[in-house]
Amino acid sequence: MALVEPLVGHLLSKYRETVLEGLSKIRQILQAGGEQANELAVVMSQREEALQALRATLLRQEYFVPTLQTLTVVLTQLVERGNRVALAREVLRGDCAALFRKTLATLSDATLTHVTTALQFLTVAVRDAPLLVLARLRSPADSHSAPAAAHGASMVPLAPVGTQRRADVPLHLAVFRLQLTYNQRRIRLTRLGFLVELLTSPMHNAVVDTICSHGILTHLLEDAAELLREGTSAGTACALSALRVVRELFVQSRHITAEQKRRVLLGQRNVFRLLVRALEFDPVADNATAILYAIIDETIESPADYASTRVESLEDQGMPNYLLFFLLRQLRPKTSERMSRLALHVLQRAPDLLRPYFIRISGHLSEEGNSHGVAPTTSRVAVLNLMTRIFLCPMPYHLAAKQVRLVSVVAKTSTFYTMCPRDVTDEICPAWVAEYVHRLINGSTNLLMLTLAMQLTQAALMRAKRVLPLVLAVQIATKAKKTSAAGDAAAGSSARETVFSLPSPRNFTEADLDLLQGRDDAEAEVWDAYNAQVLHHLQAALPSREEFWHRMTQQLHRTLTAAASASTSSTTSPSAASIDAILVKTHVTVQRMLLLMKNYVDVFDVRVPWLSAVPTFLPDLSRSAVSNNRSAHGSIAVKGAKGNATAVAESVHPITAALQQQNDILKPWPAASIALLCELLTASQRRRVPMMKMHHINISQTVGIGEWPLLLSVLLWVAHHQPHTPPRPESMEAAQEAQAIGWAAQLLLWTVHSVTIYSTCTMAETHLWLSCLTPNTVPVFLHVLNHLLMRSLSKAADRVTLELQDAPHGVLAAAAQHFIDRTREKQQQKGSTRGVEDEGEDEQQVQQQLRRPKKSRAECANKRSGDNNSSSSSSSKSSSNLWGTHLQASLAEFESVLARVVQLWEGRVRLLAQGAVAMTPKLDMPRVTQQQCIDVLVLADRQRGFTKTPLRYGSISEAAHLRTFAFTLQSPVMPLPEEEAAMTLQSRLSKAISSVLPLDKEEQDSTRKHTPMNFSLVEDICAALGIKDSITTRSEEAPSPTPPWFSMSSVCWQTTGMLLSLTHSSGSTPSSRSRGTAETARTLSLRLTRELLTDEAALAAHLRANADREGSLTGLLVLMLACTRTLLQVTALSSTEQQNPRLSLDECAALGRVCLDVYNGTLGVQDRLLYTICLTLHYLSATRDVAHPATAAAAAAAPATATMEERDDEAAARQHGKKHRAAAAKHLSPHRHEGAEVPDALVQRRFLLSGHTACAARTPELEMLSWHLDTLTEEDMTCMALHASSRLHNAIHVEDGSSANGAADLLGAVFPELQSAGDAHVADLERLSMGNVLDLRYIVPLLHRVAAMPAIFWVHLSTGRVIPLLLKALTSIDSQLRSAAAAALSTLYIPKGALRVVVSVARMKLTQAQMTPSFHGTGRQSHQLPQPHHASSAAAVPRLPTPLATMLIMSIRPLGHYDDILHHHLVHFLMKLESALDAPLPFAHWAIAPPLAAISVPLMLERQEALQLHTNKLGGGSDKRSGDVTQASAADVAQKLRKEIPPQLAFLLQLLRHACEVPEDGAAVIESNGLDGLMLLCDMLTASDGQRALYVQCLLVLCTQSAALTHMFTRSGHVLAWTVSFLWQLCREYGKSTPHPYSGPTFTTALELLRVICAATVQSTTSFVDTLGLGGAVAEQLPESVRQLRAWVVDARVTARDVLDVFDEIIARCSNAVHGQYSSAAKVDDTNSTEGAAKAKETRASPLELPSQPSSLPSFEKRRRDAASWHGKCNSPKRMRAESTT
Repeated sequence: MALVEPLVGHLLSKYRETVLEGLSKIRQILQAGGEQANELAVVMSQREEALQALRATLLRQEYFVPTLQTLTVVLTQLVERGNRVALAREVLRGDCAALFRKTLATLSDATLTHVTTALQFLTVAVRDAPLLVLARLRSPADSHSAPAAAHGASMVPLAPVGTQRRADVPLHLAVFRLQLTYNQRRIRLTRLGFLVELLTSPMHNAVVDTICSHGILTHLLEDAAELLREGTSAGTACALSALRVVRELFVQSRHITAEQKRRVLLGQRNVFRLLVRALEFDPVADNATAILYAIIDETIESPADYASTRVESLEDQGMPNYLLFFLLRQLRPKTSERMSRLALHVLQRAPDLLRPYFIRISGHLSEEGNSHGVAPTTSRVAVLNLMTRIFLCPMPYHLAAKQVRLVSVVAKTSTFYTMCPRDVTDEICPAWVAEYVHRLINGSTNLLMLTLAMQLTQAALMRAKRVLPLVLAVQIATKAKKTSAAGDAAAGSSARETVFSLPSPRNFTEADLDLLQGRDDAEAEVWDAYNAQVLHHLQAALPSREEFWHRMTQQLHRTLTAAASASTSSTTSPSAASIDAILVKTHVTVQRMLLLMKNYVDVFDVRVPWLSAVPTFLPDLSRSAVSNNRSAHGSIAVKGAKGNATAVAESVHPITAALQQQNDILKPWPAASIALLCELLTASQRRRVPMMKMHHINISQTVGIGEWPLLLSVLLWVAHHQPHTPPRPESMEAAQEAQAIGWAAQLLLWTVHSVTIYSTCTMAETHLWLSCLTPNTVPVFLHVLNHLLMRSLSKAADRVTLELQDAPHGVLAAAAQHFIDRTREKQQQKGSTRGVEDEGEDEQQVQQQLRRPKKSRAECANKRSGDNNSSSSSSSKSSSNLWGTHLQASLAEFESVLARVVQLWEGRVRLLAQGAVAMTPKLDMPRVTQQQCIDVLVLADRQRGFTKTPLRYGSISEAAHLRTFAFTLQSPVMPLPEEEAAMTLQSRLSKAISSVLPLDKEEQDSTRKHTPMNFSLVEDICAALGIKDSITTRSEEAPSPTPPWFSMSSVCWQTTGMLLSLTHSSGSTPSSRSRGTAETARTLSLRLTRELLTDEAALAAHLRANADREGSLTGLLVLMLACTRTLLQVTALSSTEQQNPRLSLDECAALGRVCLDVYNGTLGVQDRLLYTICLTLHYLSATRDVAHPATAAAAAAAPATATMEERDDEAAARQHGKKHRAAAAKHLSPHRHEGAEVPDALVQRRFLLSGHTACAARTPELEMLSWHLDTLTEEDMTCMALHASSRLHNAIHVEDGSSANGAADLLGAVFPELQSAGDAHVADLERLSMGNVLDLRYIVPLLHRVAAMPAIFWVHLSTGRVIPLLLKALTSIDSQLRSAAAAALSTLYIPKGALRVVVSVARMKLTQAQMTPSFHGTGRQSHQLPQPHHASSAAAVPRLPTPLATMLIMSIRPLGHYDDILHHHLVHFLMKLESALDAPLPFAHWAIAPPLAAISVPLMLERQEALQLHTNKLGGGSDKRSGDVTQASAADVAQKLRKEIPPQLAFLLQLLRHACEVPEDGAAVIESNGLDGLMLLCDMLTASDGQRALYVQCLLVLCTQSAALTHMFTRSGHVLAWTVSFLWQLCREYGKSTPHPYSGPTFTTALELLRVICAATVQSTTSFVDTLGLGGAVAEQLPESVRQLRAWVVDARVTARDVLDVFDEIIARCSNAVHGQYSSAAKVDDTNSTEGAAKAKETRASPLELPSQPSSLPSFEKRRRDAASWHGKCNSPKRMRAESTT
């Protein structure tokens, strides 16, 4: 472009104004936009002179800022990503990169503009090249030391963690300093944007490493918090982005395990403080709350697996879930509702934190005035509500599981689970609650505060009622354990010692006999004292009941008395309305008060009468009589409730009138209050509290009615509320009244017990009396009780007791009859005339009393009671005996009541049952109480909290989803509740799929009946998914607002399961039905695939939008793979040329192009699926013109001249194309497709990964290789080479539909490493699907194509980094991959230094292998995939042994550094070239005879680090200078020890981890005694459980490669027997005292190893005897040994489900294997066909009719003899002894 030369001239000018003018012109042109701006940006990024001018200008200090601004604009204007990456690479190189580092390292007010501009440029560049920017920001010293440090870290387990990695952000630079001055605060927005862009870059494949590096989360949230405080719109938006990054990339990331998240958050605990601060800002409060909730759910630990014997209980690390405890310390629930909910959520999920929260955190809740922005009243209500809900949290695990250890002395509580009495109290209630409630309710008349305080205390008492029984159960269990231990010890001693006779028992005292027999009360006294201390501390912590009762008597009684007075007066009084307004609130408060007192009684065993629960009350008899007279002026008769007595109104007794009108204090009380009152009184009666005043009436008093007992009021309420008709079952009021009557009956029952010496009164009897009593006879009934009490206290008490026992109609009937007789006798003793005169005088005195003025009544009332002036004014000193006259007037009515009781005596039980039924109403809708909801939530939280899943399956990954789908054919994901469209589609699919079920059950009667049903099934499924039959009609329709069906993952999974069930539903024999099913599957696959391609743009947009979200595309990609595999299967099975429509070449290319838009070339599950789809499309395109393998072979074998016999050139061209494709697919078989070097779609794309575009100035292959070399360091390449699998290949195996395990075949297509059905149960898919490892099937062909170019194109690239990958590719089982790697290796490597040595050794080994035909051994071909036929044996590259290749890869760095410890050993090993090439496993002798320092020094380092940690914790309160000196010296010692660790064992451990891929590698490990040495090291390292876990983990890695290797290690390496013995060794080491070691890494890894061995060896149809070659006794002993191991673990109080579940799975597998020996026909594996099962049964049924193989008969006879001998060994012992005696 002509404009570039003048601009370059401006930049190279020596005048400042000219340079600035040139930079300004560039910015103006670019910011103007348009085609000219795009062209200028491209030219500026590609022209060498322009780049040189920009770099030269950038290096000049005065032009740094404008030059960077110009470069930022150029970088933003570039459209193609390749150009942007190239420009960033050119700018960040050499001196410019050093200038960037220097600028970012010096932050001051003077350099603030330079730093901001540099960060702005890096923010734009980091979007496309994140790892490149990070690499350029590291200094050269860091770049050189990072590989060495990482190498040491990979070798030595205890290496320092402070070394920099490739994904680490250089936070040590000054630009990332957290403390900034006021002028420097502007940098926060820019640097936060840089970090956000870095983490959200789509090209950043090491996000996990970056975000987990120390300090990143703190920097993100610290800057976000400061920007929120500033309050600008840009800062708030950036803070929201930072919170979104933390939530999506860290908290919700499935690539980060829960343990890693805990470790990162423990190292950056300020994250919680910053997130809590973000809760105060409304724009981001919801996001911060979501993050905290997710952190709680992700990082919570199961208390069942917590180490219960750690001694740091008084320190922070000594409690379970310390991370959540730190979060609780930051929350202030009084100030925010969100914080309150968070605190409740934490304590609900982790109830073990309740005691630490009560002791150390909750104290700030009681402080006044520390809640900013919240009113004091609101703060108090918040505290009361919060504490109430906290008290309702579930029980801690150590209490619920009885893991707690109770100690009486406080000083002995050295662990978290040892509890003194004070600790038990702290589990219930904090100590500040009592004082807080006292301040709250003392002198206050606020009913709301009183009610909330009672609610708080009620919840605390309910918690005490749950905790105290658990403590008592622990005490009982401790007693039982001591008794059993003493019994076992006595039995053992008696068995060992000589038996001797004891003296006569009469020579021993009773105390001696109790001591000898184990009845020692000393321990009981200890526990009684312990419980007494608990109650003492609890009584001091809980609010005093006297305070609440004082508020009851002083505040609530006034309202109740006023309500009673208002109920007896006129309803039109002005005070009645105001009293009714607060009466409901008062009764609710009274109910809670009574319930609270009941809980006080239950917890503290309080013995209080509680008679003051109801205010003292005497009815106003004059008012009752006046109202009764007014109502009787019309000659109206007043009847009792039962209609038994009738009296004229003028002659009604005043007490009778009061009783009939219920002139009582309890008249306005609801049924719930009466029930609670009776319950409280009953609780005191049960405890034998003297409560005589409750029912006492002085019948002989001459002062009127001086008493109105409480029981009289209760029974009067019951008499007035007795139902006249059966209550309706749905009436809630009737149910409450029935409950009140029931409690009144129980109160009466215990009252009868209290007035008798020995009573046989029952609940049915008291309930019958209550149903028969009338209001007028209630006082007479109380007279009966009082008379019965006097008789029981008299001299005739024994006679009375006998009379009551023999009473035919109950105790009360007998007492009532005796009272009636006694009263009649007294009446008969008086003369009839005198009695009449007395009666007339009494009537006159009553009338005089009623006419007496109110003043005298008030004066008399003041003398009797100061509280009730008006109610007691009906009596005076000259009044008559009202109780006596009422008794005489009501005696006849009481006799009728007694007669009714006698009449209904036989039906008393039935009446009680009816009353019980009335207590539970039958409502139409079930009513769920709040407590029931809390219980359900508590159970759910307990289940989630106590059930710990293994870390492998803790976060559901894509590999886990695939494995689940392969075994179940069910969708592993479910739609969310808000995804209504997905639920609708799933329901439609279920209805459509249900139509195929009758197809599986019907017999194959006719073909014409099945085919239409199959095609109708396709139409039904397409209609359910919304797929139209015609593309034209679809295009004419308006777009639907609902998302497309392929965007719903659950729908895709369900459709895939249905398609696979169709594909593999046909039998092995060809039939019309199987052909119809295959045709249905083909049609459906074709329809689905073409529907996806119909809207290719929408499909591509969906893939790009969700490419970074793990698991969101898995369902769709699995469906696409299933469809393409189905089409490939049907094409391969076709036998005719005329076939139905299939995918065209354009459709295959389009589908491959869409898939590769999101392909990244790694071994992740998503990339594996994409590569497999493209590979399937490649074979599908190759087989378009190949109808059958025979046709393909004929086309391939036809001579070239045959095609020239065509009649025209066009036909000849078509025939030539057919022959070319047939030659490409000549090795295809109906069930196997191979021969592809790389998929065509990848070749057409020129190996460009997602996000990369082709650049006209560069070759795409070179561009991609240059990109990899810039973003991946030597350390990354070495790590990838070690983790890359050697079993990857491009062959595809397609079943013919006879196998029922179609999803397992699909799993094998995604993971080619799974070569058998058993591999799916053994292989670790998480390790095989590492997302940061490049796929050898992608990178090796790329290197091969680059190597084929002229050297001038790639000579400037540092190709030496790719040598480890090429060496690992030489170990591949795919010959084409090995050939490409060998060709690339011979061209790209640099023959100098360590690379020359390594490559030369590899070449010599390959030459030796090619010259020695027997190198691979006899068993190699049985375990290796068949090689393509076109690769001749002479030209094929032999396979490099994996142990040797791994050793060479790991030796590259030590060989290049003379100061490395391993350099000397490697050189001496390689100098003996012949022995080095012949060694099966290099350096195997280190496993048998390792350097002692390699074991002792790591142990010393562990001790030193533990000591250093302990010193740091204890040195907090000492002198700071001395503490710093101590820590520094300890750190120096640890660093010195770390440098002195010999790396031999670590080198060998890593070598063993990666040196075993195929069975010949396993044979080499066994032959070199490497496996025996590894097991020996595991047995030796008993001093360090952590060190031993590393070696056991290495053994587990070896056994989780494949089922064939596991078989080999089990047969030849004796791993099974060693694993069982090793588990027993661990059990003996750990013992049964503490459960935590059994959840440690060593035991769980060994247990997982045993599970893998059993899973690998029991997958076949034979049992252990046939599989492992074990004897019958050994095969039977294995499950028994596992059962004993499980019993041992259970005895050790291990409740972790991840441990016990593995035991259960192993026992189930072993039991099935042993059971196979007894059954006549062994179980057939699910991967075998039905025909194979039938043949196996025929073989077992007729052992002599075997195939004509000489070697099979002896082996079968040997197995039969072993089985027969095993049957003989399993016979009963009695039969063996009988045979021997005969």
